[in-house]
Amino acid sequence: MMEQEQRAAAEQDEQPAAEDQGPPAVDEHPSHAVDAAFAEEVATPEPPTPAPATGLLTADEIYAADDLKFEDIPVGEWTPGWTEDGDVEPRCIRLLEMSADQAIEFTDSLQSDKKSRNKAMVNIIRLTAVDLAGNKLFGASGAMQAMMQKSSNVYQRLSVAALKLNGFTSDDDDDEESAEKKD
Repeated sequence: MMEQEQRAAAEQDEQPAAEDQGPPAVDEHPSHAVDAAFAEEVATPEPPTPAPATGLLTADEIYAADDLKFEDIPVGEWTPGWTEDGDVEPRCIRLLEMSADQAIEFTDSLQSDKKSRNKAMVNIIRLTAVDLAGNKLFGASGAMQAMMQKSSNVYQRLSVAALKLNGFTSDDDDDEESAEKKD
């Protein structure tokens, strides 16, 4: 029997120590469980969720977008042979929405004295009037002076349309103007 006890003791010596036998038993203390969960979360962070592929525009898509609106305004006064009770249809002038830099230039011109503001109303027509291909009808050199000689009624009508097209006024503003004229 002694021999059996010696063999059992020898086998026990050959077994690894308790710390070498893998992970320890689960610790039931609540604070230790939180620490273990936190360590695991920090060790394996969640990857960021990518935005949907169709939800974001690229710079090239923005630059290529044809986002400027236009409006064709009939101008009988500038149509050859037109009279209010005649057979000639009034021709139109096309007003194109201003780009952001033109809108800033125009807004800056409104900040100055009254004479400059009146010129700004003509200038908005110069900035927005285009042909069918989108080319400006009126260049900067001499155009302002020549345009200042045209009918103020036409400019008033065109400038109101250009202001509205570019978001400087709204339909509510038109309703208020109409109410003031009736008074």
